[in-house]
Amino acid sequence: WLRLFAFYICPLCLLWMIYRDSKRMLCGNQKKASTTDTKANKSNAKATKSAAHDVDNCNNKDMFISIVGLASSAVLFTDSLYVYEFGRLFGFSLWCVATVLAIRLALSLRTNASDNVMTRTKNKNSSIRMPNKNVMFQSAIFVCISTTVVVYLQSKGHVGNPHSNAILHQMPHPGIDLPTIEPGLYYSKSNPLVSSIASNLKESAYTYDVQHGATPYLVSGDQRTGIPFIVNSVEDQQYMRVYVTNPSDSEHLALDIAFPFDGFNYGGKRKLIHDSANPVYLVLHGLNGGSHEEYVKDLVQRRRAEGSTVVVMIARGMMDTTMSGWNVFHGARTGDADIAARALKKGLTSLAESQSRPRRQVLVGVGYSM
Repeated sequence: WLRLFAFYICPLCLLWMIYRDSKRMLCGNQKKASTTDTKANKSNAKATKSAAHDVDNCNNKDMFISIVGLASSAVLFTDSLYVYEFGRLFGFSLWCVATVLAIRLALSLRTNASDNVMTRTKNKNSSIRMPNKNVMFQSAIFVCISTTVVVYLQSKGHVGNPHSNAILHQMPHPGIDLPTIEPGLYYSKSNPLVSSIASNLKESAYTYDVQHGATPYLVSGDQRTGIPFIVNSVEDQQYMRVYVTNPSDSEHLALDIAFPFDGFNYGGKRKLIHDSANPVYLVLHGLNGGSHEEYVKDLVQRRRAEGSTVVVMIARGMMDTTMSGWNVFHGARTGDADIAARALKKGLTSLAESQSRPRRQVLVGVGYSM
């Protein structure tokens, strides 16, 4: 959640930190003035003392907001989505401001705690020590800063070590590869088929920005994908589950099939059909999804309304599907999708043969995430 909303959380936290820092400076000057000006009247002295006490008592809320602000600025500085969107300087500037303000708060807490210890020591109460929460706050700042520096250094990439025993260390790490290619549609103009397809594509089909319908206040790919489905719900879709077997390891793959409705109402009930004139969609839902996810249901609902049949392949082990072996979900495994596509192609061919017609129905692949 912090990563998803860091763009909004960070400025709000910084505004609060700047406000509190300014107030501490103001009340610090008032305390100095009250100690040197012996002619100040009693009412002003009481007001100054009250204001100073209000600012000096930096409670847990101040420390919590400072840590959240520092962490969210670190996300803006090091996370690839925000770096691609705004570059390095934007996040680095916010992180520097948050770091300075957090350190100033920690020093102020330490000074106030030391003053309280000295005051109470004069009153013969020498058992008072610096509160543990101040030490924890300083440790949290140190951890945040150290983690940010390490992540930043790692994000610059490194050359692989061929002598390492670990395979991951042998491979080079590209880091955050800042794009230098301008956005657009790139294709082989020497290929007649590809050129024909590209010439018929409208710019709005491959461009996603504010001018082409993107929400202006959602600034990253995660926000544009996740937030619409957090604030909007899609009605549950009706699926029929079937299974196919991957012969390489005999695992069963679940396919949730959503058929479109016909245009008639049979006494309050609608009949499911399969329209051979429309495409069939094979949906790969991604790492942590399934046919019940909002973004999947949205696609299914829209394509069914167009008369298409939609098939959602449930990744191994997802949605509580059973497994017989240890070959669990893996984002790089393409065999399951291949088996599902071949099974659908075989089914569409058999349907066309039973109707004594050639198979012209298109199978369209739709993927999200891994």
